[in-house]
Amino acid sequence: NSRMPRYVVQRAATLLNEHGKSARGARILLLGVTYKPDLADQHGTPAQEIAVRLMGLGAAVSYHDPYVPEWEVLERPVPRADSLYEAAADADLTILLQQHRTYDLQGLSVKAQLLLDTRGATPTGAAHRL
Repeated sequence: NSRMPRYVVQRAATLLNEHGKSARGARILLLGVTYKPDLADQHGTPAQEIAVRLMGLGAAVSYHDPYVPEWEVLERPVPRADSLYEAAADADLTILLQQHRTYDLQGLSVKAQLLLDTRGATPTGAAHRL
């Protein structure tokens, strides 16, 4: 489990490269930054480490989470996407970290340029899975 954030970031960078994009300068949207679905608790969430590693690669990270109105990484605020579908359409890569019930994964898979599902929650063929 402790290696999963590193693996998620490696998989994200590989996906971007496969689609002709670099992680440096990529717009990456993180979905669900809480530890458990449908709860606001962020204690122990891997989202922090994933965001730090993506930022270290030069990516511009934003997030969406219906339970987290503000989020900081490395003591800096991370931009929050208000419109989920617009943000997914604008992002080079959208990464589903937590499967909140409010997320319409089928609709999201249609809007997102690239969708990486770390939970195995999207319909088969709708997203790239870990």
